[in-house]
Amino acid sequence: MIISLQMKTRAIGLFILILFLTPVLSEAQNYTRNVGIRGGQTSGFTYRQYMDEGNAYEGLLSFKKDGLQITFLKEFVQPYLSGHIENIYLLWGYGAHVGTNRTSSWEIFSKRFYDLNSITPLCGIDGYAGIEYRVREFPLVIGADYKPFFDLAGAKFFSISIWDFAITLKYNF
Repeated sequence: MIISLQMKTRAIGLFILILFLTPVLSEAQNYTRNVGIRGGQTSGFTYRQYMDEGNAYEGLLSFKKDGLQITFLKEFVQPYLSGHIENIYLLWGYGAHVGTNRTSSWEIFSKRFYDLNSITPLCGIDGYAGIEYRVREFPLVIGADYKPFFDLAGAKFFSISIWDFAITLKYNF
């Protein structure tokens, strides 16, 4: 399954159109979940469910290296500078991911195997840290996050990525 850049662009455009055509029916203080997009090394769609004021679970459906990944995160949420600036929150947590990507070679314990356009499974664990600004007048969240991860399977049997920074745009409901 090859996911082209054009398909990704269309999917993100349709998602944003639906997001902003949805009517705003609730008050800013009562939001318990949000949905949005994440643009970074692991870019895609995100859904977060708040369990209470300090805990949330987030799922991320992402596209990377012509493949598909599903990531689940446990997050802790805390107001930042609550006495000075409102609506800014710090988040941190951990999680795991599974998925596939496309590659022309595999590497297992320094031995390389070649196969044109093979689909490789992958799984791994993730860290998470972020900062978000929640717009009170409109149910919108703008954020920046950092999600380092390491893969336990994939093109390389073990690989680490410490450069997964992203900008997020989410809709509260």
